[in-house]
Amino acid sequence: MNDDFKKINSSGFTLIEVVVAMAIFTLIIGGVVMFSVNAIKASTKSQAMQEAVDNARYAIDDLAKKIRTSSNVSSDGKSLFFIDNLTVTKYCYQFVDDDSGNGKMTVKSFQLKIGGVNDLITNGDEYNAVTDCSSTNYANTSIGGSGPATNLIGSEKTSISGGFDVLKTDVSSDDPHRGFVRINVDIYYKKGLTSDDPTDSAEAHIQTGVSILDYTRESGVEF
Repeated sequence: MNDDFKKINSSGFTLIEVVVAMAIFTLIIGGVVMFSVNAIKASTKSQAMQEAVDNARYAIDDLAKKIRTSSNVSSDGKSLFFIDNLTVTKYCYQFVDDDSGNGKMTVKSFQLKIGGVNDLITNGDEYNAVTDCSSTNYANTSIGGSGPATNLIGSEKTSISGGFDVLKTDVSSDDPHRGFVRINVDIYYKKGLTSDDPTDSAEAHIQTGVSILDYTRESGVEF
């Protein structure tokens, strides 16, 4: 009987075998977990960047259409002010930083209000007072403003920076040229993050240029 017990007992695993098996299993599970985490991080980054790029392209295309038929275009590098002649609306596009340090591209506007039986202008003085991006009239919706600046590009995961370059129309010099606006947008995923992991950061750069058809109107329409 003792011989039978020894045979049964000898068919089990030794402590060393169990430890080695657990170590191998832990390494395999750890590798799978790390691969899954990196895959999720890469997917999150890809989705955030793609959304930001899509939003940027849409915003730039819409801005380009407005600029093409605009007048009184001016810029300080980070903001762009102009008058959309088709809708008689003054626009201000800006690259700004929010409280958390993430950059965004915003827009605010002020539109001439025409109404009543005789289509009278009801906010001419307030409209004429808007001459750049610093006017407080943008925030007042009751007199034609759009309210607080609307965020066009930028989120908690992406940071936006960029600028505007304006070349004014010149028809009097020896080198005449039409007005031109260049728009630069830089998109960063988790900007400022210090990490050697390539899945932790990414960036994209978008640039476009727009010719101005009606830049020769110096100050737009006044009422």
